[in-house]
Amino acid sequence: MALTNRMRTFAGKIVHGSLKTLAAGVIALGIGPVGAQELVMPPTPEVPPLAPAAAREGMFRLGSFDFFPRAYASVFYDDNIFIRETDKVDDLVWALRPGITVTSSDMTTNGGKSLTISYDPSFLIYTDQTDRSTINHAAALSASLAFTKLSLGLSQTVSSATDPVVEAGTRADRLALGTALTSRYAFGEKLSAEMNFGLDITDYPDRYNSWDWSNRDWLNYQYSSRLNVGVGLTLGYIDMEDFPDQNYEDLLLRAIYSASEKLDVNASVGLDWRQYRSGVDDTLAPVWDVAAVYRPRERTSLSLGLFQRYSSSAFYGNQNNLSTGVNVGVRQEFLTRYVFSVTARYYHSDYEATDPGASTRGTDDVFLVRPQFEVQLKERWTAGVFYEFSHNASDDRPFTRNRVGLETRWAY
Repeated sequence: MALTNRMRTFAGKIVHGSLKTLAAGVIALGIGPVGAQELVMPPTPEVPPLAPAAAREGMFRLGSFDFFPRAYASVFYDDNIFIRETDKVDDLVWALRPGITVTSSDMTTNGGKSLTISYDPSFLIYTDQTDRSTINHAAALSASLAFTKLSLGLSQTVSSATDPVVEAGTRADRLALGTALTSRYAFGEKLSAEMNFGLDITDYPDRYNSWDWSNRDWLNYQYSSRLNVGVGLTLGYIDMEDFPDQNYEDLLLRAIYSASEKLDVNASVGLDWRQYRSGVDDTLAPVWDVAAVYRPRERTSLSLGLFQRYSSSAFYGNQNNLSTGVNVGVRQEFLTRYVFSVTARYYHSDYEATDPGASTRGTDDVFLVRPQFEVQLKERWTAGVFYEFSHNASDDRPFTRNRVGLETRWAY
């Protein structure tokens, strides 16, 4: 609503003073593939790779830059495009998402530099509800500079989308921007420290927006070749449009464990403490994120995610929510070219007022399951069929939704 004016106010600070104000941080924003991720839910963090992926050449090269093009297309039937319980509207939706990533890297064991830029527009065309057709956008830039002991990083993400949002109970326009600088210093072979600062902006036009400033610091210890542990402290401030602001502090313990080539686990647990400028009592909530991947055989993988997060709502500016949930996934490759996978997630969200006298959203109980079958047509080209069922047993905005469709993707 007033994001443009506030952006102008802060633009000069970000351009001229952000290196001092945002001296490092990790902000992860963006939109998933057209289809499964259109329904916005709390994500489960992926287990980070144990080592950087091997550099590879792009489809073509200009100077020091490699270009990696890709394309995704699907057609699917959606029986509830507005995710509401009554007066449902169905449609046949056509989706196309071309994309490209451009990289330049000069990294060695002693340091170096890298730059990555990506852009993915998503074209959604509705057969009957033609006025709902839209173009979503997702762009990202990341740069890193590494020395023998010190590494620095910069990232900027932008996503703009119009799609169903569970919290809103309908389709909504959403703009998200993430700016971050990261730093890591290795004191030796086992001990390292991170100092990260970031700005996370979420805007719902004609509703509200929030500016989340954060400082995330970690002290890490490499206990063994397979186990890394750390203790972290987050200091944050949320500037909420038209509503009282809030401060928050997180104290976290983290472990990254690789039991073998078959099992990876990334877990963090801690407390989230918040203070409100409105006079509402402080809140203290336990939070955790656990992500595990198990590969019992070469072509079989199982994933599990458990989470509880306390966060502010930009759509409801005077409310926070505590979300607790689980994600599971199974992927099986067979006969060289075929893949069958099932992903499912459930979460429960409780909403709490951050302004005296404000009425709350109630609760959400969301379940989603998506089986999918794919076949590899060529080395870089796959095609498949999927079905997706989602249901929200909400107090005030329940819905049931079914989607079924065909999809294909190509990536260099």
